[in-house]
Amino acid sequence: MRLDNRIEYLEGLRGLAALVVVICHFVGAFYPALISGNAQEIHTQRGWELFIAKSPLNIFYNGNFAVCIFFVLSGFVLTRHYFSNYSNQNNGIITSSAVRRYPRLLIPIFFSVLLVYVCMKLSLFGNVETSEFTYSTWWLGTFWKFDSTFIDVIKFSFYDVFISSNSKYNTVLWTMYYEFIGSFLVFAAALIIGKMKNRSIIYCILILLFIKTYFLAFIFGLILSDIFSSVDLNKKLVGKKTQVLLLMVGIFLGSYPTLINVNGTLYSFLALNFVLSSMFYHIIGAFFVLIVLLNSKRLQKILSLKPFLFLGKISFSMYLMHTIIIGTFSCFVFIKIMHLFTYSVSVSISFISSMIVIFIVSYFYNIYVDQNGVRFSMYLYNRIFKKKINNK
Repeated sequence: MRLDNRIEYLEGLRGLAALVVVICHFVGAFYPALISGNAQEIHTQRGWELFIAKSPLNIFYNGNFAVCIFFVLSGFVLTRHYFSNYSNQNNGIITSSAVRRYPRLLIPIFFSVLLVYVCMKLSLFGNVETSEFTYSTWWLGTFWKFDSTFIDVIKFSFYDVFISSNSKYNTVLWTMYYEFIGSFLVFAAALIIGKMKNRSIIYCILILLFIKTYFLAFIFGLILSDIFSSVDLNKKLVGKKTQVLLLMVGIFLGSYPTLINVNGTLYSFLALNFVLSSMFYHIIGAFFVLIVLLNSKRLQKILSLKPFLFLGKISFSMYLMHTIIIGTFSCFVFIKIMHLFTYSVSVSISFISSMIVIFIVSYFYNIYVDQNGVRFSMYLYNRIFKKKINNK
């Protein structure tokens, strides 16, 4: 059940979450009412978009929920080896991960931003024109409308993207700030807390400190890593009935609309004054889903199937590449065929052809960029940091 040093079904979950983000952004580009709930943006005769947007069916394209799954997974995966080997007092596991984190993220991010820069200079983006027909002027139509220089590409890739949620080159890059800072947050917490007897109290304090931020997801992942490090992953900590309940609640919370006023919907009872946004519910939902997955053999087998493992393998590349492809290829195809077919048929053709391109591009980007980024980060650690330690 393992892929290299990774747990296969967790890679499958990551891949599925990445696919949901892709679908979310395609929906946002061509069926924006599914996200905004704005009746002025519908494209179906009966306005099915409004019904779906306000129902649990939006779970299939709820990108913010998928991102929260990424964050909880990161908190779990980044500290799993440390907690599992804590008895050996091996702090080198955390040190290695922390040192390699920046170059590991930097390289694929830089080349994705560089690609955006090239597309901008060649005027390949058709998102503004397309948004006028799709009614997504508030989202799709806002991208890549600024002057760029190569120096700015360097500054953005090496610095800006990691110290703020700036995502002007690629809308998905807002998560890199949380991924980067969140990683070091759980690294530090794991080293400091370790196996302290009263660490449950500290976990509660951390939850309260970060309850209004996405860093809460990393803390939940850290807690799960601590809990499951002390047990065999082949054993169940949660019974089947509890699994079903947690999964249903997790999916319901994960489908909480991001941009829609929930008054008068199934979610109206969750509109509490002390909950500032859908973020909180999405994090709790992701937390529940991961608990179920860690206990459910059936779900583990499903997410260990080859299609999900393939998605997991290319997940980061797909995450970085898909909006660029939507802004260029998808928009180009749609504009060229929109007068030949109905709106839905034109979007369907654009979506199917785009997904093929996204999978192909992501596959090769993973091989030639992402994997080399992982190798380079390991090379730097062994060449520079580890060598210094050995020389002491």
